Amino acid sequence: MPLRDLRGFAARNLAILLAALLLPAALLLFVNRDLYAVYVNVYTAAASFAALLSGLALLRAYAGSPRQVTQPLLFLVTGVTLWALAETVYTGFIILYGEAPALSVCDALWLTGYPLLFLWLWTLSRPFSSQLERLGVSTGSASLLIIFSIALAVTATAVVYVKAGADGQLSLAQLVDSSYTVLDAVLLVMSASTVRAFRGGALGFAYWLVTLGLIHFSVADLLYFAAGTPVFVPADLLYAASYVLVTLGLRVNLEILRESGREKHH
Repeated sequence: MPLRDLRGFAARNLAILLAALLLPAALLLFVNRDLYAVYVNVYTAAASFAALLSGLALLRAYAGSPRQVTQPLLFLVTGVTLWALAETVYTGFIILYGEAPALSVCDALWLTGYPLLFLWLWTLSRPFSSQLERLGVSTGSASLLIIFSIALAVTATAVVYVKAGADGQLSLAQLVDSSYTVLDAVLLVMSASTVRAFRGGALGFAYWLVTLGLIHFSVADLLYFAAGTPVFVPADLLYAASYVLVTLGLRVNLEILRESGREKHH
């Protein structure tokens, strides 16, 4: 499938999925804020499982391929499984109690998922490390990524100490919350490096969508952290959209693979 068609496929699906998120959310926000929170969290959980199913479909499509092809997908599917479970449990808290505990099993699932997603991106881009060197990751691009990562870490640390007050006493929940922004920054930098390895083609577009999803995820986490509330309208929508973009990136990857298979049979 030509890159133009893949972009059209992604744009159409993105428009439909975002309309399904934004229109009901906007209506419920004015009608009943509690129902708004339930809807957005249910949508987010559903989107996380859509990402999981897309990852499983890719893994199935690559069955029988060399280990260096299937291993990254195993890390991806395992990591997204943990995150999907976290989103589901979190949504259960919202439905049953109206809010989630400051610390819960959700945090354990999210935090455990990060290293697996790091491994996914690392094993995915490792075979192309020499290509990255030939392409030449510019000093300016690398510096911007590093600055962004440091900025997130510094912002998180500053907000933590402001929240802690003059005595500087930090709670475990505050430390866990601050760790998300740093982990998001690492995830984003690694994802951007992967896009560089696949840039300029259909796979580059697929991983660009995934990276765009991770950007949404990072910004949403930072907004939640700065606002100090688990219900914050811009962050809610960015967070839900992050899973949509990751799903679309994986679906585009699957379309590329299917098209390649069809060409081989002709």
